[in-house]
Amino acid sequence: MERSARRFSLLVCAAACVGVGLVALAGDLTPPAGPVAPTMKSLDEVEPRTAINATNTPGDSNSVYRISQPGSYYLTGNVTAPAGDSAIEVASADVTVDLNGFALFGEVGSMDGVTVNPGTRQVLITNGSISDFDGYGVQSDGPLCTVERLRVDGCGLTGILLNGLYANVVRDCIVSNNGTEGIDVSGQRSQILRCVAVNNSGYGIAGGPAGTISECLATGNHFAGYFVNGASNVVDCTAESNQLEGFLVGASVTMRGCNATGNQSGGISMFSGGGTIVECTVDSNQNTGIIAASGTRISSCTVVLNTGHGISVGSNCVITGCEIRLNDNDGIVGGSDNYFADNQCDTNGVGISDGAGIHVTGSDNRIDNNNVLDNDQGHRCRLGEQATSSCAIPARGIRRTSISPPITGTARSLMCPARGHRRLPGSRLRAR
Repeated sequence: MERSARRFSLLVCAAACVGVGLVALAGDLTPPAGPVAPTMKSLDEVEPRTAINATNTPGDSNSVYRISQPGSYYLTGNVTAPAGDSAIEVASADVTVDLNGFALFGEVGSMDGVTVNPGTRQVLITNGSISDFDGYGVQSDGPLCTVERLRVDGCGLTGILLNGLYANVVRDCIVSNNGTEGIDVSGQRSQILRCVAVNNSGYGIAGGPAGTISECLATGNHFAGYFVNGASNVVDCTAESNQLEGFLVGASVTMRGCNATGNQSGGISMFSGGGTIVECTVDSNQNTGIIAASGTRISSCTVVLNTGHGISVGSNCVITGCEIRLNDNDGIVGGSDNYFADNQCDTNGVGISDGAGIHVTGSDNRIDNNNVLDNDQGHRCRLGEQATSSCAIPARGIRRTSISPPITGTARSLMCPARGHRRLPGSRLRAR
């Protein structure tokens, strides 16, 4: 009995302690003096951005909606622009426009999907689709503008046009079936990243000077897949089945890890010199695989199955470590003062009867350590159409080069007319 009484006393004490704790947690139930105020967050606190609508962003004579103050704006539904109007006009710097997954549509005679007024800087346009405007999908003349995660289709002019002077960015966009270029970013030090350009009536992707184009695809465009201004970097990009060149690039451009396949006017055309082409694959293009102006360096590339030459260069160029096979004309063709070394030139000339593995048309070229096998001709020296000792290969001799079939022309044409007609020690020509 005494033990049971003690156990009952302990239970009563525990219940009393719990009750006191609950009262303490509940707090004072008496309301404070004065009027009762709301305790929930306001709508502005829940969504601090501004909705794009007729109240917040009323349009003007040429826009459905007009943004005139800095801030972050978002769509709440699709927008259709009538004739004479753009869907959204941005007239202030420091603006973010989030299409919020919705679409902008243009009726016949409409202007642009999103237009950014001249000089307006630091504008971001993101996350939606833009279709069927008679003008541009997105157009901006200000610097430091970014366009991302858009799908732009069927506009009468360029899909995305950023004309600001510098540091504009287009990334993760798909542009298709537009009336001129797919993407055109003309300012210097700009970037075009992870974009796709399909079946546009001009260039697929056009970049300004000193910029970067990376991990993009241009296919089925009516001009070249890419047009790239000088001193830019083009990295890991692909050009397929464009109606002109795959890549049309200017002076001092560096290309690395790119692919050009099935284009109608050649794979890569570097129309100004001083550039670099490294680790690129160029195959099955109509016309020449790679055409490069003087002063270009080409290394570690694979150039196969093109209907013209494999690689054609001017003067003062370097071609090293390339695999050049099964092209319809010559494997490598160059002018004067070039250096060709460590290349595999195999089975070229498949479309003509006299394609050479290596063919030089000028003088003072050096040709070292190449494997030139199973071409119509091995090396060929030509001035105009006449083989002659005045265009001998090379000015410094032929050294450790395997050739099959043998070099055409007389033995004199293989010597060094500018240096007393002598071969370097150990030079040997052999058929394999």
